[in-house]
Amino acid sequence: ISAVLLLFPPRQVFTWGKKNRDDGVVAVAVFVLALLVKPDYALLFGVIISLVLFLWKSMHPRIVRVAWDAEHKLYFNAETHDAPLCARVSVLRVDTSIYFANADYTVDHVLDKLDDGPPGVRHLLLDFKAVSFIDLTGIDALRSMLDDLRRRGVSLMIISLHLPVRQVFESSGLLEELGEAAIFNSYAQAMDVIADSLDHSTCGDSCPLSNLTECIKARRPSDRSCPP
Repeated sequence: ISAVLLLFPPRQVFTWGKKNRDDGVVAVAVFVLALLVKPDYALLFGVIISLVLFLWKSMHPRIVRVAWDAEHKLYFNAETHDAPLCARVSVLRVDTSIYFANADYTVDHVLDKLDDGPPGVRHLLLDFKAVSFIDLTGIDALRSMLDDLRRRGVSLMIISLHLPVRQVFESSGLLEELGEAAIFNSYAQAMDVIADSLDHSTCGDSCPLSNLTECIKARRPSDRSCPP
């Protein structure tokens, strides 16, 4: 007990718990087990818990719905702030790499987000800024999603494609299926292209994103269906 107490500063552990709940759970579990069994067994169990938590998070990546903030000129988490969404464009950010353990979950989650969004979406824009790695299982899952989106009449576009991920896209043939025109370096580039293809006469007077810069630029001066 004396040896374990020297390794367990309660104040620091509580601080860990406030900053990261998983770290706090692991620390408390290791402390309790160290009082019951040999400390080295407790440490080994703590490593196993940490690995399980890491794999669980990796297998269930976060998919964030993104919206445009015209006042601050930036994109932000639309669900956290309950922001209005465009009825024609769905913007989602994938917050992890895509590999065999999470590929199906990622694709299913993206499609669920699309189904839960406004009806009538015609463009799906995926932010791959956090995707630093993808394997062939991930490529197959994306290819299946691409076929599903085409059956729905929804175009797929990707921004911030890192070089290693792009190389896998090229070697697997997925980049050719998508087309270079579907790959962009920034939101601004993608939204400029999307806005040009939108039929702004369908937006209606209640368009919640009528102040979107790209929509204003694309809208004809005589078209008053989507007021600034």
